[in-house]
Amino acid sequence: MNDAPQDEPYHVFPHLAIEDAPDPPVPEEVNLATLEWMPYYGDKFRDSAFGATASLAGKGAAHMLWWHAFKQPGVCLPNDERILAHVCGLKRTDKEWKEIKHEALDQFYICSNGRLYHPFISEVALESWSKKDRYSAAGKKAAKIRWDAMAMRSHSDGNTTAMRSDAIHATIQDNTIQD
Repeated sequence: MNDAPQDEPYHVFPHLAIEDAPDPPVPEEVNLATLEWMPYYGDKFRDSAFGATASLAGKGAAHMLWWHAFKQPGVCLPNDERILAHVCGLKRTDKEWKEIKHEALDQFYICSNGRLYHPFISEVALESWSKKDRYSAAGKKAAKIRWDAMAMRSHSDGNTTAMRSDAIHATIQDNTIQD
C-alpha cells in the first residue's frame, strides 16, 4: 500500500536530467553481497564535515544507506524515497524521514543509470572488490597446489583413493563456477 499522495513525486532527485548525469563509478558486476563486513574508516568519518555537523538520527540513517548500497550490485541505491526511508526503518511520510533525508543522503548523487552513488562508499567498494578478487584467485591457486600435492603423494603410494581424488579434482575443475 502506497502511503504517499499519488501526485507527489517519490524520486529523491526528480529535478535532475539523467542524460546529463555522469556514468556510474562502480560497474554493475561489482557485487559484495556475500561479504559480512564493510571497511569502516572511523577517523575519516569522525573528521569529516558530515561527522561534525549531522544529527545523530541523520548519521544513523546514513550508515543504514551506506550499508544497503554496499550490499547491492553496483554498490548503489535506487532513486526512490519510499525504499530509502524503508531501509532506514522509516516511512516516506514520517516527519523524521523528512527531517533527516538530506543528511542521510549527504554526498549521494545520481548517475546516468538513474541510481544513487556515494563517492567514498564507491571507492571503498572498488577496493574491497579488488581484494575479494585477489583472495579468490589466491585461494583457487592454493587449492590446486594442495590437490596436486595430494595426488602426487597418493600416486607414489599406489593408493586407489588418490585415483578417486584425481577424478573429483577433474570434476571440480570442469564445473568451477565462473564469477
